[in-house]
Amino acid sequence: MRKIRYLLFLLPFFFGLATPAKATLLTVRESGEIVWKVLSSEDSLALNTPQRESLTVKEVAVGGNIDSEKTISLLRDGDKFKLTVNSPDGEKDLDVTDISGELIEIEERPQVKKIQIGHQGDKFIIQQGDTMALTDFPIDINPTKAEISVLTQSGLRFLAVLPKDALDGVLKAKVLNKINTNGINLLEKDQELTYDIDGFRTLNVFNLFNYDVPVKASVSAVNGEIIFVEQPQWLRVIGFIFS
Repeated sequence: MRKIRYLLFLLPFFFGLATPAKATLLTVRESGEIVWKVLSSEDSLALNTPQRESLTVKEVAVGGNIDSEKTISLLRDGDKFKLTVNSPDGEKDLDVTDISGELIEIEERPQVKKIQIGHQGDKFIIQQGDTMALTDFPIDINPTKAEISVLTQSGLRFLAVLPKDALDGVLKAKVLNKINTNGINLLEKDQELTYDIDGFRTLNVFNLFNYDVPVKASVSAVNGEIIFVEQPQWLRVIGFIFS
């Protein structure tokens, strides 16, 4: 019995080691400087994924001149995710397949809100505050200008509207009241880059109960315009009565 208890005590420890590490690897500072935030203690720019037990918090700047052109890319290579940084020091590649969640943080500037970039499952993520969008498109970042672009079938597309701004637009327009978990996807349809937002419009029925109606909205990632709303026909006609 004592041996069984001992094994049960150790199980969380062993399973914990098997879970993917989560860490912010890069920070793009307000000045445009790229700084590695979490690095291997043995090799700060190792090409292999850092092991959890060897991660130490450091700050190592990339390149000496923050005004020079640098790019950060997060892309897929088969079933692997790769983080690439191009700078005057050359190109650095890091396999980040086993480091899930937020990998890159862009610090807030007067004209840019704080943004996190990473991957989750087989998708890339772009997170602004508590709002996250999923996409299949590889992501490029210009750290000097804090500009985000995605590589779509029609080429590299600048992301002028961020996920929270798109969601705020449909909430303000009362198209929907809440979204599903992972309910925002960045897609390209007919060469139109859009956020498809999957959620609900909640109706208050005579102050007796609330009824959630599934609604989908497409918002332009270029100018924030609500392009299309998918909802039941009856909701278009009488929905305002129960708003």
